[in-house]
This record gives sequence, structure tokens and C-alpha cells, in this order.
Amino acid sequence: MNFINNFITNFNNNTNKNNTNNTNNTNTEKEIFLVFIINDRYVRWEIFSSNSIVNDVYNLLQTKYHVKYCTIHMNDIPLSIYKMTKLFELCKKDGDTIYISTDKNYTLSSSIK
Repeated sequence: MNFINNFITNFNNNTNKNNTNNTNNTNTEKEIFLVFIINDRYVRWEIFSSNSIVNDVYNLLQTKYHVKYCTIHMNDIPLSIYKMTKLFELCKKDGDTIYISTDKNYTLSSSIK
């Protein structure tokens, strides 16, 4: 778990430096970095735009990860009731960790990177 926290911290520090350098560009869309932990077994990283909503996470899980049914928690908050909420409103800083619980028999395809 320390690896994930260190990775997020380093990512946030680098992102903050990049955002500082781009302050003159008002059309720059901020990105949100999310770590997916699926069934406490699989770890994947995804980047979303600041306009993304929670429902976009559910859609990505269905299309890319082939997860049909799941529960999602971020900061001990179940996200199913916040489907239309923007991710940046729920995230700490520029990223966060999302815990995804699926069927216990779920296996992540090796082709998904």
C-alpha cells in the first residue's frame, strides 16, 4: 500500500508542477489520476478529465474491465449514490484511490493494461 501512496504523491507533485507552468493557458483541462483496486487483488491506473463524473467510472469498468456489477468506494464513501457528481468534487487533490468490489470469481484479463 505504501507503493501506491508514494506513487500518488509523486504523481500529484509532478502534476502540480505541470499545472503551475501552464497557468497562462486557460483552455487546459485538469486531469484526475485514479488508482483502481479491484477485489483487493488487481491495481490499475486511470486518468479522467476534470469534467468526468462518477458514472464515467462505472462505464469504464463495464467497457474496459468487463465488470458488470460492482460496488465502488472512495474515501470510505459508497459512490453509487453520487453517479452524477464530478470526480474532482470527491477526490483529494488531483487524484485518489477507488476500491472496487466485484464477484469474487472475477479475473482481470491479462490483455488489460
